[in-house]
Amino acid sequence: MNATHLFGRPFVKFHNSESWWTAFFALAVLHEARLPAPRPLRVCSHGHDNRFSWIGHVEIEGLTLDNLIVEGPLSEYPFALPVWPTVYFGLKPDVAFLNQATRSVTFIEVKTIGASVAGNVLVYADLAEHLRSQGWTTHVYYLSSHGHERDWKLISERRLQLILWEDVLAQAATTPLAQSLGIDLDPYVTLPPELQEPTT
Repeated sequence: MNATHLFGRPFVKFHNSESWWTAFFALAVLHEARLPAPRPLRVCSHGHDNRFSWIGHVEIEGLTLDNLIVEGPLSEYPFALPVWPTVYFGLKPDVAFLNQATRSVTFIEVKTIGASVAGNVLVYADLAEHLRSQGWTTHVYYLSSHGHERDWKLISERRLQLILWEDVLAQAATTPLAQSLGIDLDPYVTLPPELQEPTT
């Protein structure tokens, strides 16, 4: 079992949308960010050997409704740029962490079941390079379950950085937000063996 099985509830052909789970993720992050010592989002990679590795983290301290944006349409305004390339018109990142003071932005593309990362991987890589050329520190991550097997090859080839749903759900499991789901999340939060903490 993994988070992909959760996203298929109640029926594989009749389930909650990716937008619904995007909102859940954003609210879980905002809840964590308000704690005295918020835990960062752990980041991993997936290699050609079909194994995952922890490679870093994303800090969430200080995130609020004013700098965590869900499915907001991009333009030149939040980046204080004179123009916005037409190729990015209509682009709405699933989640963005925007810090205008430090000129840094983090985009998180959310994947549940169905859609592949292939649909937007090139445009987000290009967007990140464009913003970097304008003096912005830019990161792109993909929030996915390790059960989203259809994308592993592309993820490895493009060296995409991942946040695992299983890790997010485990972190959120004891919050009122997760408890409002009315289900036990434990069956859906198991990490791949190579990412699990060693037992003593």
